[in-house]
Amino acid sequence: MNPEDYRHLANHLSAIGQFKEAISFYQEVLDLSLQDIQKADLSTDLAWVLYEVGRRSEAQTLAENAIALLSNQGESVEALLKRGAAYSLLADCASFTDSNSSANMARLGLDALEQVIAKRPDNETVTTAFYFAARIHNLMGDTEKTVPLCEKCLQHELGDRERLECLMILVEALRSQERFAEAERVVGEARRYVGADKQYVEADKRIAQWLSLEIGLIQRLSNRLVDAVETFKQMLVEVEADPALRNHPSISGTVWWNLAAVLCETSDYEGAASAFEKALIIHPPNEPYHYKILLSLGDCYLGTAAYAKARGCYEKVVASAYS
Repeated sequence: MNPEDYRHLANHLSAIGQFKEAISFYQEVLDLSLQDIQKADLSTDLAWVLYEVGRRSEAQTLAENAIALLSNQGESVEALLKRGAAYSLLADCASFTDSNSSANMARLGLDALEQVIAKRPDNETVTTAFYFAARIHNLMGDTEKTVPLCEKCLQHELGDRERLECLMILVEALRSQERFAEAERVVGEARRYVGADKQYVEADKRIAQWLSLEIGLIQRLSNRLVDAVETFKQMLVEVEADPALRNHPSISGTVWWNLAAVLCETSDYEGAASAFEKALIIHPPNEPYHYKILLSLGDCYLGTAAYAKARGCYEKVVASAYS
């Protein structure tokens, strides 16, 4: 079996949600004698899997290794596309700890991807470039560019999983632009691809939760607060019942955080404080999100007249490097 066959098998394991097996397989293949470009591909693929399971520092190291391996591959369309994808991952990783570094990685990624698009490559390559460029613009909050890039990507021939990934980015961008009715419509379209193929049942658990989260956010931001509370509470029932979801910070932590925020908006400060406390445990002190949650938790303590607790939260925020 050649390295590309190994890579396809590892990618398949990752796609169907068998992350532990995929990680082990990628690591075994990386120990083989490979060309730089092959090792860069595998390093980037493994980095995405590690990022998905919350091992972001390891993912960042592998993405940096991939970019170093690609540095001597010239300015071909293939090399530019691979660098753009690796920088996209680096920007995602750094967004949790260093916004300036994330922005720098995003700019480098966009520069490479825009060169790919300008070279007018084949459809498959330009579609991939549209996808990663949309992802980066979305991360940076530049949703005016995200939406048309997603629309261009969706005009091409895509597999069901690729279409689903693009629709998920489009939902987030539309919601950020307060185009709530369009965002809900796209959630409905995306849900058609979830659970359609039984081999993706594990991966689809996370995707289904993500789509429900978007519905909850849309409800919250469009002032349908009672509906949003119910959506988030139902999500938590499902998340807490599944160890894979319960231990996934970008799922469980985000749901607890958003439930807390909407409870706070309905003046249920006691319930909000309890939910923020859960979210705080999931987001460690080395993340900016930890201190954003801590600040909101302090506000909830104020709402319940727990002044000493509120002061403790604010003092930790002020003493942090993120204040």
